[in-house]
Amino acid sequence: MSGDTVFHFIEDCVKKVQCCLASLQRTPKSASGILDSIPNCESRCLECSKNILDGIWAPCVQYSKDKQPSAFPLLKACHHCCENSLQCVKSVVLVWASDSEANNRKATKTIKEAKGIQNY
Repeated sequence: MSGDTVFHFIEDCVKKVQCCLASLQRTPKSASGILDSIPNCESRCLECSKNILDGIWAPCVQYSKDKQPSAFPLLKACHHCCENSLQCVKSVVLVWASDSEANNRKATKTIKEAKGIQNY
């Protein structure tokens, strides 16, 4: 596989993981339930992007009217959900990778202990 092929595979996976529930539900699936295409779940806005570049995390005037909390696309409802007055439900996928240096082992142990105490 070429580097470009791997890049596009990863890019497609990220787009699938970052889409909302409504986008997942309206995207065609194969008989086995696997997505046939990349869901269209966009929440980009030129004005919001300008705000981010200027260090302003507040959304533009239009997204403020829609009661969106942030200019950052992943924290806003997608266009489809806004246009259809749907709650835009998104998942959060967190991955933590580390080597086995002593400080990382200690941190992992502390997290596991805290998980047992606080029901993370």
